Amino acid sequence: MELLAFRREGSNKHIKGCERASEQLKLEIHAMNNRERERATELASIHDMESTSFDETSFRPQDMEYCLLIMGPSDSIQMSQHSNIVMYPDDGK
Repeated sequence: MELLAFRREGSNKHIKGCERASEQLKLEIHAMNNRERERATELASIHDMESTSFDETSFRPQDMEYCLLIMGPSDSIQMSQHSNIVMYPDDGK
């Protein structure tokens, strides 16, 4: 899995050397309507973050200033309201 993160203000925050977080991806995430958010929250699992290694000095799960993006085989955007995790499908790039 490819691990990404960005500050909501727009500046990139590097985690494990990965820095791909395009403006389009950010816009797509923030453009999700309430119904999509509710469904995505239902699909999300906190286990995804617990099983993923990252630099804890760079990112704190409780810090809602950050949005952690995990690029994986998911078919849809998934968001956890508890950890602010977003799952997004890998486009193969």
